Amino acid sequence: MSENLNSNFPDSGLPRFVGNEETLIRFFRDRSTFNATRVLPRAFQPAMSKKRFRFEVSVFRERGEEVDYWRNRNKEILPNQSQYGFAKIRASTIRNLKVEIEADDTPVAHANIIGWPLKEDHTLDKAMVNILTQEMAAKSEKVLYAA
Repeated sequence: MSENLNSNFPDSGLPRFVGNEETLIRFFRDRSTFNATRVLPRAFQPAMSKKRFRFEVSVFRERGEEVDYWRNRNKEILPNQSQYGFAKIRASTIRNLKVEIEADDTPVAHANIIGWPLKEDHTLDKAMVNILTQEMAAKSEKVLYAA
């Protein structure tokens, strides 16, 4: 990356490096990612990015916004999907699991969880990924939108 990690993104004003103290938001895309009491591991299941040719999980960097802000942002980013809520997780929790966070600010305040464990054939190591997503889910806070 040619940009200075100590500089800020022009649109969001956020630093290019995601600090360990930051809270990340992961939108629930369907009901299989949460239940009545908690976030489920599926909420953090990585998918292959065809653009970047790697496995990643899309998240947003919280900047102290209220739930209504995230509901409107959710509608803007995923306009044709049902809106349920999101999981909140600390960046330090992600890094303690030995995966990384890469900020890109496209869209504003966006980042990806990257560095998922792979097998020798470059496919996901599903057993390791399951352990990681279970930990992430267990350490996340579930926030549902009011009806």
